[in-house]
Amino acid sequence: MAERIIMPKAGMAMEEGTILRWLKKAGEPVEKGEAVLEIESDKATLEVEAEASGVLLTTLYPEGTVVPVTETIGWIGQAGEALPEVATASAPAAPPAAAPAAAPSAGSPRRAATPAARRLARERGLDLAALGGTGPFGAVRAGDVEAAGVPAAGAGTGKPPRVSPLAGKVARMRSLDLSGVQGSGPGGRIRKMDLPAGAPEGPDGTELIVPLSRVQQLTGKRMVQSHGEIPAVTLHGRCDVTRLSALREELNAGGERKLTYNDFVLRAVALTLPRHPFLNASYQEQSLSLKKRIDLGMAVAGPGGLVVAVLRDADRLPLLELSRNARELAGRARENRLSPDELSGGTFTVTNIGMYGVFYFTPIINPPQVAILGVGSIEEEPALAGGQLAMRKVMGLSLSFDHRAMDGVQPAAFLGELRRALESPSLLLLP
Repeated sequence: MAERIIMPKAGMAMEEGTILRWLKKAGEPVEKGEAVLEIESDKATLEVEAEASGVLLTTLYPEGTVVPVTETIGWIGQAGEALPEVATASAPAAPPAAAPAAAPSAGSPRRAATPAARRLARERGLDLAALGGTGPFGAVRAGDVEAAGVPAAGAGTGKPPRVSPLAGKVARMRSLDLSGVQGSGPGGRIRKMDLPAGAPEGPDGTELIVPLSRVQQLTGKRMVQSHGEIPAVTLHGRCDVTRLSALREELNAGGERKLTYNDFVLRAVALTLPRHPFLNASYQEQSLSLKKRIDLGMAVAGPGGLVVAVLRDADRLPLLELSRNARELAGRARENRLSPDELSGGTFTVTNIGMYGVFYFTPIINPPQVAILGVGSIEEEPALAGGQLAMRKVMGLSLSFDHRAMDGVQPAAFLGELRRALESPSLLLLP
């Protein structure tokens, strides 16, 4: 008996999903548990697995279609089996089922790769089988495809240039031919600064139209909602991170895992929030829900737009474990591999754009949360220390809060305590 393939509901808030790519064609054999297609929700890219073995009888919607959750999008059954009447009556035109395809030979198995890596390789015309994989069991990740470079337009079978992820993204947006670009990075790797100047252009020389991803569209709607409904106020503070910088260098010199400044900030926030419960809360109509857990949201720039990955029980994680979890979450976010649970339920968010040289900015609150911390750049400036003039490293901090949920006293107190924690970094190493 034929089995339905449905658009899954990946999270309580998901109402519809986009079919990115069918991994199987009508008539091809399918094993139970095998990925049949890739979909995109408002937060992540996911693979949909077959619930039964058999043959893919038909696909009811083409790639790029937005389909409501729980809607039937395809059928799996036995070769030659007739489709249920409900499918043939309501389905749009779909390709007719072909004869069952032969199973792949043992010598040419389908290369293990993440959905983001497959999509990126398809866009660049790269053969996954020829790429090295750094994922579990040798699976190809998006970063592996990025490292392979962007093939020049009309290039033959020669090896493509090595390109940094950022340069590759810009090159794709601007439709740049990188065949003649000289890279200034290690081994001739092309970096963003090596790209030719000029405004992005379309193929015919006109203005370039770049469609927004579904993640960007929904993020935009939430930010408009936040900006329009929340009376937000932003406090700015300066934090002396000279001692923190020295401690970080000392720890990184003796360890395999490299700690980032953001790791220390996340640790300091996680330890400070329990004493400021009004910031670790969600706004409800005429009330606040004060959260018992410290589930930190961490803003990450993914391939489809900005996403917020959630570090569960961050206050219970020692610094090294927090650093490891944050790094793994960020890696999966950049490859669109976060689960719905890892993208929801945050109680407070940290966003860091200090690497771009921005000292202060105004982060937008992620509703229903009531506060968000922005981490800025670190700059050196002269200051008096023990009666002597010395250069100090100073970090910019920007805290936006919902003025409906609290007045300025609680956020100011939180920011002051957070600053003191970062200026006494050895305390962040304690269990």
